[in-house]
Amino acid sequence: FDFDYEERPGTDAVKLQYYTGFVSYGEFVCQLCDSVEDLSFAGLYKLNKWNYDFQFLGGFVKNNWVLGTGWSGNIKGAAFRGEATYFYAVEENISNKHQVVASVSADYSFKNQLYAQIAMIYNSLGKTEDIRFDEGVFFGGTSAKNLTPSRMELFGQVSYPFTPLINGNFATILNPYDGSFFFGPGIAFSVQKNLEFLLFAQFFRGGAGTQYGDIGQLLYWRLRWNF
Repeated sequence: FDFDYEERPGTDAVKLQYYTGFVSYGEFVCQLCDSVEDLSFAGLYKLNKWNYDFQFLGGFVKNNWVLGTGWSGNIKGAAFRGEATYFYAVEENISNKHQVVASVSADYSFKNQLYAQIAMIYNSLGKTEDIRFDEGVFFGGTSAKNLTPSRMELFGQVSYPFTPLINGNFATILNPYDGSFFFGPGIAFSVQKNLEFLLFAQFFRGGAGTQYGDIGQLLYWRLRWNF
């Protein structure tokens, strides 16, 4: 929903990286912090096998032990990607200490430059009923553990360059449990070499008390200058 986040906020950290081959490497990252509660460190190893990129990670992130894996490859020209992460919370006041967050996606670029993508995200601690609007999704409260308040959500997107200077995009998200959904059409115009105008709408539909039913409609415009 945050369409204007090309650059994420950074953090002070130390990273060590060692290449074990042409396309394989391991790395270790430790975030610099003032307290144990903010301590984060993790190790990652990436390799290529059977024309697929694989990664394995593990560490401790903000009171959670973390294990994860992911892959990226293709099936008959379509990109096929996925990842899964297991969290174990060490805080004593948390009843659900175990959590799995996973996603799988596929995307394809057609010869006429039409781009299409489908994806699914799964949250083992997500709800299957009484899924209310989560303000954190819109106001910066998301993390790797709460990307969706629902047990599962489905995503689809298409984009197409109508001309070299005009690009259209359409995205949608469906909650299969309560039937609520989001769809957002957008169009971007390249006004000059470093100047872009974006017009983007967000429509939320669903019954009262559903995840997307109580939000309404939003319309944005953005004029961006790159320098």
